Amino acid sequence: WRAASLAQGFRHSQVSVAASQAKASSQEATRHPSCAMAMRRQSWRTVFLALVLSGTVASAISGGAGPAPAPDASACDGSGHCRALEGLVLLTTRSTVKKESGRLLEATALKGDGTRGLEHTMAALQRLAVAVVNGTETLTDMQRELLQGIRDQMDDLMNSTSLDHHEDQAEVDRARDLLVGCDGKLANIELTANASSSKELSHSECRVAEKALNATRLAKCQTYADAVMRQATPPDCFGSYDPRPSAEHVRSTHACLREIASWSAALKESLEDKVVACDNATEGHNKQVEECNRLQTKYENTFCNYRKELTGSCSSYDTCRSSQLAMQEEVHAGVRVTEAGRKAQIAAAEHIRCFLGVFEASEQEQPQKLDNCTRLSPNTSAFEIIYHEPLPALTCDIEPVAVYPCDAQWLTDRYVSQAWYAQAPAKECTPCDDVKSAPTSTPVPELPAISTTSASPPALLQPVAGCPDDSESSCEDWFSLGCGALSPADCPNTNTYSPFVTVLPRTERSDNRWWGSGRCSGHSCTDLWMVVDLGVVATIGRINFINYQGVNGVKKLEVSASDSLTGSFAKAQVFAELPSSGVGNTGNTTRNHCCTVPDTDLVFEPALTGRFFKFNVLENHGSSGSGFYRVYFERASAVAPTPVPTPEPSAAPLQPVAGCPDDSESSCEDWFS
Repeated sequence: WRAASLAQGFRHSQVSVAASQAKASSQEATRHPSCAMAMRRQSWRTVFLALVLSGTVASAISGGAGPAPAPDASACDGSGHCRALEGLVLLTTRSTVKKESGRLLEATALKGDGTRGLEHTMAALQRLAVAVVNGTETLTDMQRELLQGIRDQMDDLMNSTSLDHHEDQAEVDRARDLLVGCDGKLANIELTANASSSKELSHSECRVAEKALNATRLAKCQTYADAVMRQATPPDCFGSYDPRPSAEHVRSTHACLREIASWSAALKESLEDKVVACDNATEGHNKQVEECNRLQTKYENTFCNYRKELTGSCSSYDTCRSSQLAMQEEVHAGVRVTEAGRKAQIAAAEHIRCFLGVFEASEQEQPQKLDNCTRLSPNTSAFEIIYHEPLPALTCDIEPVAVYPCDAQWLTDRYVSQAWYAQAPAKECTPCDDVKSAPTSTPVPELPAISTTSASPPALLQPVAGCPDDSESSCEDWFSLGCGALSPADCPNTNTYSPFVTVLPRTERSDNRWWGSGRCSGHSCTDLWMVVDLGVVATIGRINFINYQGVNGVKKLEVSASDSLTGSFAKAQVFAELPSSGVGNTGNTTRNHCCTVPDTDLVFEPALTGRFFKFNVLENHGSSGSGFYRVYFERASAVAPTPVPTPEPSAAPLQPVAGCPDDSESSCEDWFS
């Protein structure tokens, strides 16, 4: 009944409608005991707050339409509960109710249209306060109890609004934290980068030690070789020693044997220590090579992991940051709307509490308190949301992994350019998993045709290079530089970088190649050449040329021929723009000592005839030295060459012989000294 009396703004018919709806609700609730119990448990203050927010209490307080009409007695049950009241509760909290003025008032939650209802209540309280202070209105007990209920509800409102404020602030903070959390995508980059640097250092230190062991091996084995090659001259009788002497030579043979035994014992003792030292040095060097090769593979794999981590993390970071920035903007936009509404509610609630204080004050204090309320400007700063500006994006640079294992530039930077490389070369490179089968898109040039007269391919020759073992020619005639930066006299055929290896099959000394250092600058090379002897005069149509990789490769090469080692070399043909990466003019790639390089044919037009072929490096791709891995010659048949002193009769494979022939037509003295 107390709450029903507050409905002064409703017409009697509307209350009747409310009562009938409440009756139907009550009947429905009878079939749902839990629902009925919940309805009975509702605090009248909850009903009251809904009425405040809808503006109904404002009408009641301000004495809108006279006394409340009496509800229909049929709407009340025997226990004193009024069904009309229950219907009013339902209408207020779930329905749209018309006031006498015809305005639509919605019963909403605090985050909805509650601010407008609070403003109506505030205005009604202000009018009532003015009337009370002016003496035109005296509060009844019912009104005082009503006003106390309003104060309690304002306290609840302030508490719930504070909770909403903290929830919104937490949502804004969470959006910031999620954005900052994107930085964690980059957390492992430094760890993998440090691991890669550590493996690189271990490999480099190992190669430095390998270089030193190789130098020791070369020195020990050279000492042994020198001792063998420069051993003391055997006794004079050694050459004519006869193990089956005649009776008259028994004594002299025995005496010769003593001399030979003495000579050989001393020689054996001298050589034994040297060969052991050579073997031990070789074994130590081989073990070091094996260890360094293992560390090289470990280093390359670790760098590939670093590359994968860096590129993947940068991509994930960009995606995460873009997504979280968009979410943060969305959260900020939504919270700003609720923040503005919440401040308006707080301001209205503070005014209401202030006007309530007027009613609670003494008559002497009321005018001043009313004036204070009229001038009140509530401080809502405590309900301001702190919005976080996004921090600048972190830099995620993938440039450190732009060059990776087995790339030509990688091999040059990490291996070939190192001081240890000449004496401790790297093994075949292990590429990263994601580039092992990457296709090459370099255009393939058309290969010029070679004239032939039969379907059979040109026969392969067996040329030689380097410094020959005979004493008939000087090493200076065979090449200008080799074994790194060594002169021909100091560059043995056994050296890894001797030109001797350029005509060997791939299966022999596969990690060896010709290298001359210090003769190139700004892509231009001077006095860097070598000669190949075919053994016979031959007409060559094509040379399969296997280059160095990267900046070390030959870019411009002059090839000329002669019938004599000392020249003159003529009919030079120049091959420019030779590639050191990608594919060659055959449309294929091949491998040199370490890397994938272009498979290139040097095609002679016209075919080039001679016995000695000179390869003169004119330009390279930028290093201080140059050279190449292998050259393979192919004859060109059906070519009419210029007459030469000793032309070969046909393109059939040669069958050379040496030593002393079995026939009696020539003397062995003519065959060798």
